[in-house]
Amino acid sequence: MMTTKTEQNQNVDLDYKLKIKDFFEDFADTWDDRFQGTKAAQYFKHKRLKLMARHLQDDYESLLEAGCGTGFHIMRLLKAGQKGLGFDVAEKMLARARVLKESQFKNLNLEFAKDDGENLSLSSNSYDRVIFVGYLIHLQQPQQAVNELFRVLKPGGRVVGLVSNRWNPWYSLNLRRLFAKDYGVLPRDQEFSPPEVRQLFQNAGFKNIRLEIFNSLPGKLPNWAYYPGRLLNTAFALWPISQLGWHIMAIAEKPRTDHREVG
Repeated sequence: MMTTKTEQNQNVDLDYKLKIKDFFEDFADTWDDRFQGTKAAQYFKHKRLKLMARHLQDDYESLLEAGCGTGFHIMRLLKAGQKGLGFDVAEKMLARARVLKESQFKNLNLEFAKDDGENLSLSSNSYDRVIFVGYLIHLQQPQQAVNELFRVLKPGGRVVGLVSNRWNPWYSLNLRRLFAKDYGVLPRDQEFSPPEVRQLFQNAGFKNIRLEIFNSLPGKLPNWAYYPGRLLNTAFALWPISQLGWHIMAIAEKPRTDHREVG
């Protein structure tokens, strides 16, 4: 028996939700610094942007980013003529996003709003595409959040999201919590294995689910190690080692007829 949204939200630790908001507000002014400096950091950001753009394609009018932070991804993926919205719980992140948009991306039809991913205020069937990066890792109810993404997508719409791969030693051995605190690490963060990611999207009602597992490079990798790191990435792309990649790009579609809403 499915629980209602109200019943699910009763299980949420509101103090922890506030902690998540405060945690990321503290990062607002320096969040995008993570993508500067080393060749590895540049490689990391360009690789995932390129992959997301390929899976989004261009045949859509509206784009939503869940957990948009400072708007880094949506501002670089949204094109002139398309309508975009980014939402986040951290008001200071959103304020920073608006400043960056007005200074660097004035031509975009893009807005930012505060919202709760586990209980969105957005209308059902309202966006052609949804993107997210890292978003699910910080949520208490990731299944409810994926359900909400399904709800706000238009029939035939697509979600393209980046999820941390729990099978990767960086996560399974808790190395991220020791060495990457400036990338945003919270006590209850949870990574997902490829089967778990697939199950999240299946439970929500998505179809045509595809998972693309890939590696990037640690953003702090010194420049002298950049090319050896790229060489290792090539080796790690071979199956079955590839299943241990750092990142899972999840692509899924909302059926043109949602049978759960019929009858």
